Amino acid sequence: MKYKSLLALFLAFLSIHIQAQHLDFEAIAKDTKLRVNGGVNANAMYYNSNTDKSREPFTYMLTGSINFSMLTFSMPFNYTITNQNDAFNYKVPFDFNRFSLTPKYKWIKAYIGDNAMTFSPYTLNGHPFRGFGVELTPRGAFKYSAMGGRLLKAVEANDSIGLPAVYERYGYGTKLGFDKERYKVEAIGFYAKDRANSIKNYTDVTPMLNYVGVNRQQKVDT
Repeated sequence: MKYKSLLALFLAFLSIHIQAQHLDFEAIAKDTKLRVNGGVNANAMYYNSNTDKSREPFTYMLTGSINFSMLTFSMPFNYTITNQNDAFNYKVPFDFNRFSLTPKYKWIKAYIGDNAMTFSPYTLNGHPFRGFGVELTPRGAFKYSAMGGRLLKAVEANDSIGLPAVYERYGYGTKLGFDKERYKVEAIGFYAKDRANSIKNYTDVTPMLNYVGVNRQQKVDT
């Protein structure tokens, strides 16, 4: 009786699992509606000081996302809008206001605007950029990624608070991967260069450039 109960429980679990994997392809093909969803978040802060007049008294930030989807196509749009970029007496080499569009269709994904991509821990590892990128992940072993855009914006030196100058920096990279069950091979190339004429005032900081080529091989023991 005990074994019969266990067998009945197993068959019931198996039937539930099979039903959960059932897909009605005819219904999916007929469902061609465009769906739109998203959200918005708003924050505001008031600051007042009798001694520190280096910042604006009122700052705000709006963040949100809108996603358009239909069948296997989706197009998320994310944004951040704030006045913090001009609220302080110093500048930073990135933009507070950010707009990103990441459309995806099956195995094709694009990055437009302000985004971040990762090639490896040694090259492009989640560094934000403003530009364009693409990821191709078709069925099979080959995968491909590429990007190009601005990594840093130019900032003049501020000697009063000890901030060095930052040159406008652009980067371009590509990654080709071959991924099998027991091993993975990746070839990565990345190039970054500062624009020498992006700083108007004299500074002892010199523009830089660098090229990185990486060949990664990984074997998976089974």
